[in-house]
Amino acid sequence: MAPVIAHVIAASRPGGPGVLHRIDVDLPAPGPGEVLVRHTAIGVNFIDTYFRTGLYDWPVERDLVLGAEAAGVVEATGSGVEGFSPGQRVAYTLPHGAYASHRLVPAAALVALPDTVSDEVAAASMLKGLTAYYLLHHSCRVQAGDQVLFHAGAGGVGLIAGQWLAHKGVTAWATAGGPEKCALARAHGYGEAIDYRTEDFVA
Repeated sequence: MAPVIAHVIAASRPGGPGVLHRIDVDLPAPGPGEVLVRHTAIGVNFIDTYFRTGLYDWPVERDLVLGAEAAGVVEATGSGVEGFSPGQRVAYTLPHGAYASHRLVPAAALVALPDTVSDEVAAASMLKGLTAYYLLHHSCRVQAGDQVLFHAGAGGVGLIAGQWLAHKGVTAWATAGGPEKCALARAHGYGEAIDYRTEDFVA
């Protein structure tokens, strides 16, 4: 395959938005178990900001490529890859480094996208959706009839969790900051939302 140059957004050092800059990276052909993905949509999350500002430790000295989730199209596959082929729409979350035009991604991290899910929705939902799934099915293992208080119910994870809880027959309350966010939480599956700015959710 022809050489691929990935246009990447990296942080030169911990700091504000001004540390972000573009660099071009020559990508090799996909290795065993790897897939070359051309990104069409990239998710932006708080964790990106945490890394950029230095709140989270940097795994490299400079030029940290941010981004925890993306969607795109398969351009090429390495040896041993099954279930994915060029032209197929895919999405993934982690490892970090999604702020790029193209990227080599482990095939094990990819999921195929159905026609009913847009690239934009997939890129904005992978990290938050899997977080909600893990919380409800592994951390807590909620069942129909359970009662749950979910903090930050109007956030990305909270909005997905609220709908999931309602679908499972769980009685769920949310906390959120302000009347607009409380209304948003109620519209996404929570039976009630508590404004933590004016109410004591413990009481």
